Amino acid sequence: MKPNPISLHVRAFTLVEVMISTTIFLLAVTAILAALILFLRAHQSYSQTAWFNSRVRQTQEQLLQELRNATAITTASTTEIAFSMHDLQGKAWEVRYYPNATGTAVRREAKPASGSTSDSEVFGELASYSFSYFKRDGSDLGSAPTTLAMVNAVRLEITPKPRSYLLFGKDESTARKAGDNTVVNTVIQLRNKS
Repeated sequence: MKPNPISLHVRAFTLVEVMISTTIFLLAVTAILAALILFLRAHQSYSQTAWFNSRVRQTQEQLLQELRNATAITTASTTEIAFSMHDLQGKAWEVRYYPNATGTAVRREAKPASGSTSDSEVFGELASYSFSYFKRDGSDLGSAPTTLAMVNAVRLEITPKPRSYLLFGKDESTARKAGDNTVVNTVIQLRNKS
């Protein structure tokens, strides 16, 4: 019996065609995954920034209220400020903002006239921060005023640490550097200072 010539000519993909289509498919999947990873890194970076900004605003509001209620500045330097104040209930407090051991965070120590002292970190993950001091007329007293009674306004400037890398690799051109971030800067007028 003779084989049917039509059944011998079965059409199929060749090995070369299968390899080319597989390569194109893998390139497309790689491009999609690369875009997804880039998106996730950007999202993480922006989430870190949003969290930091929220935390800074919250702590800045507390510092603003405390300094506005300050009755006397007791210590004033670039990295530390201490003052006496009365809270809204009239209770006397000694409050101090100072750097941690590594200088990458700001801590707050609050001691009531009677009772126990509380100490907590209020700003963390900082590249730098500084206090500056001003007279009532706006003239700059610098970062370490010699006459504390002349201090009527305080400026706090905060720069966060660099955020995570946005692109692939860890080279300098892909990093979000601390200098590229927004610096938080606020000036607080002291209202109740005697």
